[in-house]
Amino acid sequence: MKKLTLIILSITLAFALFACGNDEVQKTPCIEHVDADQNGICDTCTQKLETPSCTEHQDKNGDGKCDECNSDLELFEKIALINGGVSNFSFVLGQNTSYEVRVYINELVYALDDIGIEVDVVEDRANTITGTEVLIGNVTSRGEEYIYDSYSLGKDGHAIIGRGTKVMVLGGSAESLLFAIDLFTTDVLGFINGETTEIESAVLSENIFEPVTDYKITSLSVDGRSLLGYTIATDRSNADFNAAANALQDAIYSYTGYYLPVVSLSSADKSIILEKAYAGDKGFSVATSGNGNLLVKCDYPNKLLNAINEFLNEYIKFAEGDVHFEESFLYEKNVSVVTYEEFGAVGNGYTDDSEAIKKAHLFANEGGQTVVAREGARYLVKELTSQIPIRTNVIWTGATFKIDMRGIKKDDPRNAGFFRIDSDYKAFTLTGSDILKLFPSGKIDKENFNSNTFNWPYNYSAMVVPLNSNHKNYIRSSGGGKGADQMELFYVDKDGNISENTPLLFDYEEITSVLIMRCDDRPITIDGGTFITYAPDYQLSAGGVYMGRGIRVMRSNVTLTGIKHIVYEVEDDGNMYPASSGFIFVEDASDVILKDCVLVGRKKYYDGTYDLQCYRSNNVLLQGCTQSNFYVDDEKTVPSMHGDVYWGIMGSSYCKNITFDSCMLSRFDAHAGLYNGNIINSTINAIEIIGGGTMLIENTKFVLSKGHLIDLRTDYGSTWRGEIIIKDCNVVSYSPANSSILRASWLKRSFGYTTYMPNLIVDNLKYDNVEGRINVMNLSTKTQGVEYRDDSINAETLLDGTENPNPYQPFSSVKIINNHEGYDFVLYDLPIYKDVKLEGCTRVPLE
Repeated sequence: MKKLTLIILSITLAFALFACGNDEVQKTPCIEHVDADQNGICDTCTQKLETPSCTEHQDKNGDGKCDECNSDLELFEKIALINGGVSNFSFVLGQNTSYEVRVYINELVYALDDIGIEVDVVEDRANTITGTEVLIGNVTSRGEEYIYDSYSLGKDGHAIIGRGTKVMVLGGSAESLLFAIDLFTTDVLGFINGETTEIESAVLSENIFEPVTDYKITSLSVDGRSLLGYTIATDRSNADFNAAANALQDAIYSYTGYYLPVVSLSSADKSIILEKAYAGDKGFSVATSGNGNLLVKCDYPNKLLNAINEFLNEYIKFAEGDVHFEESFLYEKNVSVVTYEEFGAVGNGYTDDSEAIKKAHLFANEGGQTVVAREGARYLVKELTSQIPIRTNVIWTGATFKIDMRGIKKDDPRNAGFFRIDSDYKAFTLTGSDILKLFPSGKIDKENFNSNTFNWPYNYSAMVVPLNSNHKNYIRSSGGGKGADQMELFYVDKDGNISENTPLLFDYEEITSVLIMRCDDRPITIDGGTFITYAPDYQLSAGGVYMGRGIRVMRSNVTLTGIKHIVYEVEDDGNMYPASSGFIFVEDASDVILKDCVLVGRKKYYDGTYDLQCYRSNNVLLQGCTQSNFYVDDEKTVPSMHGDVYWGIMGSSYCKNITFDSCMLSRFDAHAGLYNGNIINSTINAIEIIGGGTMLIENTKFVLSKGHLIDLRTDYGSTWRGEIIIKDCNVVSYSPANSSILRASWLKRSFGYTTYMPNLIVDNLKYDNVEGRINVMNLSTKTQGVEYRDDSINAETLLDGTENPNPYQPFSSVKIINNHEGYDFVLYDLPIYKDVKLEGCTRVPLE
């Protein structure tokens, strides 16, 4: 019995093996076949399987095969669009139809109308549904069966698909949709504009289905996650980031077939994220985030599109197969700089680069990049007709700029300033009742001017300039002498505190306007560069014409380092030529530093000409600056202003707190009122000043062309209300027998203010060569042909009984200390000095 059972079992097993394979395969029979790879063969036993039938076939992509079972389907019923010369269809435009597509459809409708075919155009809304319709693009209101993901066609793919009474005209992009419409027009309607005169009938008899299926990149992933289903997230309100997102979307779609919608940053999930953020020193980076996102960061949006395209060129457009961004992926590009060559500059010294230079700076101002000149370049600036604004850092090191002013006259539009370093903020003026918001009394008492008498309604620091147009001061004794509206600056911080270094010099009986110049907190640095000026060459019939191309600093918080200026002037032929208003001109700015710059003195036949000027500015520091022609002889003993060969290098007006530190410059000059000046560790040729506060000259070498150390400018009343300190200084004098500390003049005229002699401290002063006495004050009192030395010129009335228009207030004290050499310092005995306190100085009779 047991033997029979074993025989039956063996026969049964053999039959089962034969049924599912053969003796060689020896597969275990399947209880249920599995075909995971859908190749029609059982994954376990390799038996060929019958294709299961669908309950209901679907062909959403219109390729003529069932989407589920891949069975060939019968063609749809033909759709008649034109019958007997009459249209029975309407065009339906999807909600996101582009402007170009709308124009194309409208032109097509007009062209069809010309041959008697009338076709309506309706929008994608439920209340516009008619019978037969041609659906242009993605139409959503006609039912789910007509909703089609056209992006699945690929960027260059297109399709014309019939379903029921609808014809779907689709393209994977705006361009391919236009192509599909054109194909529908010619191949389905049989219409060619300009050639077709009538259409009797038009029928869609078969689908046209041409997707893109061949991509060089077969898969694209980030940290192991496919980018299928990703989005591109960015700031949709930013045009630069939108453009970059669109470029990224287009490239990925074109080369992979993955369509990634562009969304806002708040909708970022599985995304490529583009954002304005710190991206390292180079300013642009692409990196994996660790959570499957790809992060694109950029500090400079105006170069973002360029950087994105270079990234795409390297990693997408020329790639093949699988592209995978690993977890540690990092790509960087330097977008933090702009060059002149990017905008067409040649830099060969004879091609005019003016416009290229200007375009580069305008572009950098927009994006915040540093502008970098090419080392060794020689940029010519000739035909420039407007100033070039600078609002970013600049590196000119190793480059030369040739500034050609030959042939340019005063009214020539080419007589424009060259570079203008601009503030981020516009100055504004208060008038009328708005003035009372700052100055409740409508006037200023300088002795009681403080935060209690001044209101500051703004939350930023600024220079404030009160003006009184009904009072003139700085009425110069030369050049017409009409004076200017009373004004000066003071500095106020964001909390309304007035800087103790910018007190007011004058009382204001009335304030007619207030100028407010916000100070920039963001610093700007300008480094290097050699500038060669070819000076104007046209002759003047009279002086007073100022011209110049250079660097105008009209912004606070600026540092200029290592700039060198060279001037080629015309030969001296006895004529006068236009003066320079200053190669470097600091105007309406605070906290400006010139460091290690090389300036140049100008010939006297360029009358009144400067290489540096400061106007209505505060805290201007020259550190380590030199004058290339400070000495005019090989032995370096004769200074440039000796014999009036060269004009003084610097001039200023309406400034406060100017410092020369470790400089060698021919002149420190203050015209219309300086408050606080410093010359330390320097070499100087001449000091000509008026103003107030403290003037400190310390550890400085005077290389004099004249007998006095300091000239209190006669043309502005020889006034300094405050203190002058000369400490640890050395004097090389060309007039050893006529040595004096100060030189001043009293004139019988009003300058618009009370004039003052400074209190004087001379501490450890040494002369290389001096003869006889050293006069503390060389005072001239001869005016209009009359000598007033016996007058008390500080009194209200002169000896002749006439009113004194210029009561000149004398020193309170003169102090000479640490006179180790035993010099004979004297003060001549004039009536004005009768109450002056003297220390280390002798009062002597006037010779």
